[in-house]
Amino acid sequence: MRGLCKAIIAILTAACLMLPAFGCAPSEKEDGEQEETMTEEEYQHYGAYAYYYYPQLGRDVMPIGAWCAPPTPAFGNFNNPNYITDENYKIMSESGINSIYALYDTPIDYPDLILQALDYADKYDMVYLARDNRMLAAAEEPELFELFKAYTSKPAYGGNLIIDEPGVNSFQTLADLKENWDKEFGSGKNMYVNMLPMYASENQLLNGAAGGEETGSITYEEYVSRYLSMVKPDLFSVDYYPFNGRNQDVQQEFFKQLSIIKRRVEQVNIPFWIFAQAGFFDGEDTRKLEECELQWQVNAALSYGAKGIQYFNYWHPLEIAGNNCGFVDREGNKTYIYEYGVRMNRHIAAVDEVLMKSANRGVICAGDSPAPVPEEDILDGYELLESVSGGDALIGCFDYRDKVAYYVTANSLIKDAEVTLKFSENISAYCIQDAVKTQKSGNSIQLSIPKGEGVLVVID
Repeated sequence: MRGLCKAIIAILTAACLMLPAFGCAPSEKEDGEQEETMTEEEYQHYGAYAYYYYPQLGRDVMPIGAWCAPPTPAFGNFNNPNYITDENYKIMSESGINSIYALYDTPIDYPDLILQALDYADKYDMVYLARDNRMLAAAEEPELFELFKAYTSKPAYGGNLIIDEPGVNSFQTLADLKENWDKEFGSGKNMYVNMLPMYASENQLLNGAAGGEETGSITYEEYVSRYLSMVKPDLFSVDYYPFNGRNQDVQQEFFKQLSIIKRRVEQVNIPFWIFAQAGFFDGEDTRKLEECELQWQVNAALSYGAKGIQYFNYWHPLEIAGNNCGFVDREGNKTYIYEYGVRMNRHIAAVDEVLMKSANRGVICAGDSPAPVPEEDILDGYELLESVSGGDALIGCFDYRDKVAYYVTANSLIKDAEVTLKFSENISAYCIQDAVKTQKSGNSIQLSIPKGEGVLVVID
């Protein structure tokens, strides 16, 4: 059966590579006639429809991940106690995060505590991604997977955090590991790699975030393409932190990076996930992150077709000064960001069933934007939606199987948006705003959206 699935995916991949960047055509029978329906497995690996899910959570649940898990004791000589406790995992699950990435808790040093963390994650319906530096060696020695059975066999185990922000010089090792990984785990376990952002230097793109000696010329587009073609990942995870702690200026390539990644991953039939910046990294002497800034990062990415949301951070990194970079501080106390996250994640959980199963076809822009939106992504209208007026807005346009959906983000960090969606005929639709569902009808829909927030509109 696995061989048959791979053959189907290979055929679909070849077909999609010949189609426009935004989406793929319907599947076809052998005689060339269009099929009216596709199987769920076909949708899962099909152009802009592609998505990755954790079996423990279900196909309709968008992964909401975070860096870092509650740490083990005295990590890196920080003299901290053991924070892997039932209470800390309970608080984490109540934030709406459903998948957590280990950073400080390694199976080599604390094997029993890692098993405890997995049990707590299971108890609170979360997925846990382990961190084990030995895992990369399985690229050449697949028999090493036997060493990891104690934790990889746990119900909450969702995969391993393999490497963060690698350079091109790591891609062959990752490709070898992926081949062995798939033989060991099949589908459903995440060989998790997070990629560099567009503002990384050429040296970093070649050598990884820490830099190195390899020299050469490479563009960000080449970096992304080479990773996809060599490693053949199941998803593309990337960070881009648009804010600093001194003012509200926005990194101007925010949408350009989304555009590059979106187009490349659709060609190989996988989804992309983004990291949202949940605080600042430069100590105590910084302003507070505003709620609209967190909301805008997430909602703009959802309008662009992201199928997974992640936060940097859940637990404030022990090595970063201050306590202003996470849902909880270095002692596990809730920060002001925690409630921002609860509200955002509650809304994601209300809209994820639609967005996970939809194909993004482009965006409609109205008014101004905190960062430029690439012209090649912009649509004048989509299906029955003729025009948008009344405020700064970014409208993601989606095929939701046999329906049409729109995800409307108030595309501003300084003012709310009064948005009017004008349709070519009377429509019936439901809207989900701040996790609340309402019905609307007529030839136009008026939406009042606080700055940075998003609204899902599904045409019935």
